[in-house]
Amino acid sequence: MVFEEDTVENHVLRKMRRAGIVIACAAGLTFVGIAPANALSGQGWQTSDLGKNGTAVAQLAVPKGDGTIGYKYCSGVLVKPNEVLTSSDCFSFSNDPYHDVFARESTTTEDNLATKTARVTFGKDAEQNNKSQDRVYFSVRVETPASSAWGLSIVQLDRPVTGITPVSKASGITKDGTIGNLLGWETTDFVPMPGAIPTTITSNDKNIAYRALSGYEVSPLTWEQFEATGKSIPEIDMPSAGDKTAVVPGFRVKGIRVSKENTKELGSPVVTTDGKLQGILVGYDKNGQAVFLDAGEPNISDWIYRAHTQRILEKKEKVSSEKALSGQYKDLRDLMCGNPAASDMKTFESYAITNGNSTNNSINTHNEYVTNLGRPEFKYAHTDNHAPNYPVTSTNDPSYIKDISKDAPTLQAMCQPGGENRKLDLVTMYQRAITEEQHYQVERGKIQKKVTDAEIAKNLAEQAYKTAQTEEAKAYSYYKVDISDSTNKKKWEDAVANTKAKKTDMEGKVKEYNVLLELQEQVVKSLDPVVSDALGAVKNGMLELEAKVEAAQNDWADKDDAFRKAYDDAMSKYLAELKKKADNAVKAEENTTYCIGHPDDTKCGDPKGYPKAYERVNQSILDKDPYSEYLVLGGGKDQVERDLGAYAEPLNQTVPIMLEARYQIWNMTRMTDMLKKGAVLNPADKEAMRQEIMELLDKQEELKNQISTANGKMQEAATNLKKSYETVPEALKNYLKEKGYDQVIQDFNNANLAYNGAKTDLKNLDQVRDELPDAATTTQMDSLLNKASKSYANLMDILDQVTAATNKLSELNAISELAKKGLIKDDDDPTAGMTPAEKEKYEKEQAAKKAAEEAAAKKAADAAAKKAEAEAKKAAAEAEKKAKADEKRLAKALSKNTLRAEGANRVLTSIAAWKIGKFPGDSLVLVDGNVHADGLSATPFAAGLKAPILLTQWKTGLEPALMDQIKASGKKKLYLVGWQVPMTPYDEFELRDAGIDIIRIAGSDRYATSVAVNQATEPLIGASPQKPLHLYVADGIGFPDALAAGAAAGRVGGLMLLSRGTTLDPQTYNYISNLGQTRPLKITAVGGPAVTAIKNTPWPTTMSVEIDPVMGSDRYETAAKLSTTLPGTTAAVLATGEKFADALAGGSLAVDQNAALVLTKSKELPNAAYQSLQRYGSEKTIVVGGPAAVSAKVAELVNGATLKNPDSVNIEGTLAAREQVKAAVAAKALEDQKNALETVKGMIKNGSDLQSVMNQLGIGSVDQLAKLLSQPAGTYGT
Repeated sequence: MVFEEDTVENHVLRKMRRAGIVIACAAGLTFVGIAPANALSGQGWQTSDLGKNGTAVAQLAVPKGDGTIGYKYCSGVLVKPNEVLTSSDCFSFSNDPYHDVFARESTTTEDNLATKTARVTFGKDAEQNNKSQDRVYFSVRVETPASSAWGLSIVQLDRPVTGITPVSKASGITKDGTIGNLLGWETTDFVPMPGAIPTTITSNDKNIAYRALSGYEVSPLTWEQFEATGKSIPEIDMPSAGDKTAVVPGFRVKGIRVSKENTKELGSPVVTTDGKLQGILVGYDKNGQAVFLDAGEPNISDWIYRAHTQRILEKKEKVSSEKALSGQYKDLRDLMCGNPAASDMKTFESYAITNGNSTNNSINTHNEYVTNLGRPEFKYAHTDNHAPNYPVTSTNDPSYIKDISKDAPTLQAMCQPGGENRKLDLVTMYQRAITEEQHYQVERGKIQKKVTDAEIAKNLAEQAYKTAQTEEAKAYSYYKVDISDSTNKKKWEDAVANTKAKKTDMEGKVKEYNVLLELQEQVVKSLDPVVSDALGAVKNGMLELEAKVEAAQNDWADKDDAFRKAYDDAMSKYLAELKKKADNAVKAEENTTYCIGHPDDTKCGDPKGYPKAYERVNQSILDKDPYSEYLVLGGGKDQVERDLGAYAEPLNQTVPIMLEARYQIWNMTRMTDMLKKGAVLNPADKEAMRQEIMELLDKQEELKNQISTANGKMQEAATNLKKSYETVPEALKNYLKEKGYDQVIQDFNNANLAYNGAKTDLKNLDQVRDELPDAATTTQMDSLLNKASKSYANLMDILDQVTAATNKLSELNAISELAKKGLIKDDDDPTAGMTPAEKEKYEKEQAAKKAAEEAAAKKAADAAAKKAEAEAKKAAAEAEKKAKADEKRLAKALSKNTLRAEGANRVLTSIAAWKIGKFPGDSLVLVDGNVHADGLSATPFAAGLKAPILLTQWKTGLEPALMDQIKASGKKKLYLVGWQVPMTPYDEFELRDAGIDIIRIAGSDRYATSVAVNQATEPLIGASPQKPLHLYVADGIGFPDALAAGAAAGRVGGLMLLSRGTTLDPQTYNYISNLGQTRPLKITAVGGPAVTAIKNTPWPTTMSVEIDPVMGSDRYETAAKLSTTLPGTTAAVLATGEKFADALAGGSLAVDQNAALVLTKSKELPNAAYQSLQRYGSEKTIVVGGPAAVSAKVAELVNGATLKNPDSVNIEGTLAAREQVKAAVAAKALEDQKNALETVKGMIKNGSDLQSVMNQLGIGSVDQLAKLLSQPAGTYGT
């Protein structure tokens, strides 16, 4: 992994963009609905017609994942019903939001909910804030191609998108004249509108690109030209490209302006007029210009539209038992209200008991009847019945909300109790939304107060001005009575001055009032609706879930009622038969009494009516006791018939509701934040806006001169071409027409028209310059910025158009001149224009030349075959010899697994060391890379944070590569050690905007800084009174011993302080003494100066201190001896001991890798270092620094033979092998140039443009090309 340096120009451009972000936020530009400086915009931008399949353009809101509720935006396009294509720099996380919601931990905040799930909307659906279940989708899986060079991600959604047609697969790579639409989003902070920029892609727009770490590197070669050269990498355009397979086809879209927050544009697609995906914005070059990947390239398009692996989501499904179903019901209820008030809850068993009275009444009536009948033996035994009998039917009796309300405040009040440990629910999120709305209203009230105060001040100023005018008139009237009265004259003059002052004050108060009034109007127009809609969206989501919970409760109760009714019916039938039996028993007794001996005789006698007839009893009913059947486990009818899949889908539907609520709460939070920024309008903010406009105006004259110069060159090129065209024979005129003469002239005419249009844009810039001094309000300033930005962008496009036309004119003129010299002839008739004698002579010469060429070719072929055979034998022998040598060297290698962390400078090397390690902490430590003083004590501190140490060298801000890496890291804190580490307001704003807190630890000098850093380290390593503490002390005037000591302290969880040579600084002494009063200390003095300092220091007798000196004959032996004191070492980190920078970054890496820090000389490996590597580095050694720091000789001692290590950050194999590869590449490039010279004439005739020929030859002018073409074959480069 090699980190390339940013150019100065790149840094300046980035600084301009950072400054623009600061200015826009400070000045309240975010309130302007059109947000011109931040929109994906350009010539022809419109939102009315997105073209065929244009509604497939997607907006992705991606959580920042930093523990806050923040999002960032980017774009994409629907390529399948449930798949969106975007840039991998936009989004690359796979995550199951259903798992996140269902397995959410106990919390009352939504900040950490589904932090790796993107919110996806399409087309104009993004403008809506209602029916989120129909228009909002969420990511569940991301798939990236095997080649990261493509810069693509396929984002799979939680469900198929309905109502939108995906874009279709392109028919092939972009052709000259491809027409389509660039689709994207306005980046306004309010209503995001999708839009389109019509574009036509010509051959001049096509290019190739390479995805480097510092941004895309782009070459004007087309993909076809690149393939025609055998995919030979244009090294000037692509200095970082080492693999031709990583070069991709691309194109540019003319006339667009890159936004300041350009991540919002990532993933913007280019869709052809027939709805096919032709390209996608994957990143930016070093100048900040958009790079579009050609999605029509077959390998790329096949990957996009292939069958991607689909994620199996942890959605809820139909369950297999009533117990599991009751669990799903409870989950659904908890998602709405995790802990409602106990007074609002009731179990379903209590519901069953309450509703079981009818059955109990029936039983009581029956029992009372049979008792009165005198037959108590027929009483029903189970007098306390309720169905379902939950202890029998289920072991999990769920509770329900007895008076569940559709009224939001009532529902909110009901769910207020419950403490801090309940799982996140919709009611809690609604409460958060209400709180955010209250915060918003507080900030809104501040603006209202400012408006009111400003209005009062304005009115008072106006009144004061009127009073001053009255006083002035009065004073003048007195003065006119006697103009010689000097006293009255002085009063009048004072009154005039007072009136003028009051007028100036009044005008200032009026302007201030107007600015604040405008701000208030923008709040009402823009922010209020967003906050209101967002609160409504969360509320609607909560009430929608309430309806699902209520339906689930009703469903459960309905099933209980059905069960209860069946039980009640069975009981009624049973009691009816039991009553018959009791009645029959009474009749039998009476019959016996009155019909002695003949109780059943129908002619019993008196009294009349006897014997009584018996009722028929259905014994089969009496054989099945309802209680035993329904209310006893295993009774046969003891289970309630429930739909075991009833609650799965409502649960699944709740997930998008919760995720949307999270997003809308953030929406409210950022509106409040914008209100805070907008409420602080002041003269400084206005001046910042003015400066941004002036930056554009200051470039006006330079751009005007560039356009004028380019136009002059174009006119000259056109004159030369036309003149040349008129002087060539008719056959060559036809040849030039075939080469595009008519189209080139047409392009020239179009460029002429564009040049004439530049006057309008220059006039607009002049108007902006004239109006700027009088602009007082945000709207006025923003209008001027929009006007200046558009005019400047138009002028840049005109310059591009004129330059492109000039290049085409010059190329064709060069071909014409070559043709006139006879170097290029018409393919159809090379003898055109010759006399018969000349023609005969030409034909004889050609025949003789052909015969000679054939003979020479045969001779050359024979010689080449012999040479090839000899070279093959020689190569085979050398390969065998090298293999044996490598085998011997590998046997002697100090390390089986060697990796290298290397950058173009010490700053980038520290980044490489970071990237090769793990460093799981949430922080970074940044130190000065120029002077060692402050950074030496940082290693134990970084170890406590589990963080890397990074270096910076610039004094005017952080290096762009460093800034980009820090922002993209996802870390939460950046610690600056010492006062030498720069932090400009622009850098601080950008880092804080990325969610990174900045903490500086510094003292008055290196020793005070060391003490401060160690004090900050104490809690990280668990230092406390009575607990033994290990201190390391090393010399702070030099650096080598302190580098090793810092790494050792980090390994053992100790501290590291600096000595002032052979003495201790008072600050250091006091710090150590104070520590020693409360705990036992072990002090390891590292190196000669520190050993002397520690031994000569009179420590207080109240201290318990053990002193352990570690000292070698030199810095290398000292580091080696110190490494032997560290238990559990499993690897080695090797860095030069001659300079401090690489070893300082390597120290934190050594802690991370549980490795020994080994110091070496740059040109040779000291014996002590050799022995350390043998002891600790045999399994793994990481070399920190490039060849200048650790030479090839040293590296090969460590590495042995070529080791192909996929984890190596920069170098694959030994340095010697790398040099051989570079030499072979250079030789091949020279051979390619020679071959290109031989084929150039044919390339021109076969339609290749002159620029591609010149690119391949590596030359910069037509004159050079003509000179080369005049040389004999094989003399190139001589």
